[in-house]
Amino acid sequence: MRFSPPLSLAAITPAVAGPFDLGTVVVRSALRLTPNGARIEAKSDPIPQILEGVPLNVRTIAAQIDRQNFTLNGTSCDPLAFQGTLTSALGAQAPLAERYQLAECSRLPFRPKLSLTLKGKTRRGGFPALSATYRARAGDADLKHLVLRFPRSEYIEQGHFRTICTRVQWAAGAGEGTACPAGSIYGHIRATSPLLDEPLEGPVYLRSAPEHILPDVVFALRGQVNAEVAVRVDSVKGGLRASIEEAPDVPISTVTLTMQGGQKGLFVNSRDLCAHTYRAKLELAAHRGPSRSNGPVATRSTPKATAW
Repeated sequence: MRFSPPLSLAAITPAVAGPFDLGTVVVRSALRLTPNGARIEAKSDPIPQILEGVPLNVRTIAAQIDRQNFTLNGTSCDPLAFQGTLTSALGAQAPLAERYQLAECSRLPFRPKLSLTLKGKTRRGGFPALSATYRARAGDADLKHLVLRFPRSEYIEQGHFRTICTRVQWAAGAGEGTACPAGSIYGHIRATSPLLDEPLEGPVYLRSAPEHILPDVVFALRGQVNAEVAVRVDSVKGGLRASIEEAPDVPISTVTLTMQGGQKGLFVNSRDLCAHTYRAKLELAAHRGPSRSNGPVATRSTPKATAW
């Protein structure tokens, strides 16, 4: 595991025992956000064993984080847990676990919107570029699953698969796709969250997925923190389907996706887009529970673009 996070917490503790004042002890805990699950991992520096020549026999450590608006509850009521490991000065380890579960998640609303646009040639055999924008309302439950079934007018053009990043390349170097070939980039992603000062953005890759017939489309979001989201692409009943199967339980305000078109495009028109109104179908599920928001996404055809 790579552990070089940009954020940390510092515990500053006066070292006072009876009449003895040994100054101040500062222990830093590095904070890392797991890129594919958005879980916070905290790893502390070694706790001092001797201070000013006095051996320390630490029996209890209590940390209380109570700054207003510093932490935010998720929107899932599934049973979770705090987990960790304690390591002694001699290297022995002991596991830690504490159950955690929220309540009343079903009361949260969930009404996000997704708009999609195909730009480029609308004739049969054309290779359009794709733009998509996802918008969520403040205070809504967080997105967990997304399934988009494309209209029968759109298919994947496998002949345009130039380069595909392998799993080994994805993990190489600094990780998270930084060592993938430039040819495996097929688009760009940008996301905003109320938890971050600046947007996250980065390239969109095709990454090999041995368990799937087609490679995954992977969003590599980089910025104040790094995150990755894998999109499975497959065919169901003769139609193209894209699925995000497990999005992290974090608030997202907007996501803007652009995919290349033309000879670099991954989509091909099977029909003339201006000859008929086509519909895609969108299925969304929130972390709040099993309820889903389903509905078709209407299409609109023009000589220059098709908007869903």
